[in-house]
Amino acid sequence: MCGIFGFARKAGPLSVLDRHKLRGIVMDLTYRNEIRGRDGTGLALFSAAETLIFKEALPPEKLIKTK
Repeated sequence: MCGIFGFARKAGPLSVLDRHKLRGIVMDLTYRNEIRGRDGTGLALFSAAETLIFKEALPPEKLIKTK
């Protein structure tokens, strides 16, 4: 099985506090989604300027802790 989650936010710069909150939300959603499967995890971040994709054959808890 696999689990998918997503969210959107308004464009523009984030304050340090907002970046911290957003990081916590993504980590929480990733951990909560782990029940759907631990074989591999991926995150994709989209903006007008770039697309970043992080994926590994790791459980979510280990992917989140990688650099």
